Formats: sequence, C-alpha cells, structure tokens
Amino acid sequence: MALITRNTNRYRKIYPGIRKTPSWENVDDLQFESTILTFTGVSEGTYTFTKTYKTEPSVVASPAGTIADVNCYISAISLTSVTINTSMEFTGDVHVQVIAIER
Repeated sequence: MALITRNTNRYRKIYPGIRKTPSWENVDDLQFESTILTFTGVSEGTYTFTKTYKTEPSVVASPAGTIADVNCYISAISLTSVTINTSMEFTGDVHVQVIAIER
C-alpha cells in the first residue's frame, strides 16, 4: 500500500501566536455628500459639489434598481464637480457618493 501524505495546513486555519494591535489615527475633517442623478436617454451627467474640497474627493457612482447591462464610471473629476458616464444611453437614476478625508 502506498504512503499517503496530506498537508494539514490546508485543512485548518492556523493563526499566528502574536497579533498586532490596531493602529488608530485621528481624522480632522471628514466631508461626505450623497445625491441621486437622473439620466433620461443620455449617457453623461455632471454633478456640482455642494461643499468645497481642498483635494479631489473620492466619488462612487452606481446605477439604481435592477438596470441590466449598464456600467457607471467617472470620466472627469475636479475640486468642484464630477462627470459620470454610462456604458450606454439609459433612463434611470444613478446614486453618487462623495467623500473626502482631510488630515
């Protein structure tokens, strides 16, 4: 009979004996805004920020509801506005979230 070996590390989780403690930092200024852009038969929309930012903020855009085969992407961003394009012309809503953390 042949000798069968198996790697026991593949069958159980091995955790290290020493765990690192989390490193926390203080955030001085957190700015967040959220809105819904309505697209009606177009593939591009622009949102002008209501707050002022020192650096370009992070922006997330996603289509609302169950719209099939539509992708949203950011084509241009500045300190005052963001331009959002879609993969095709459609009628519907796009949720936009803007966040900036100043340190």
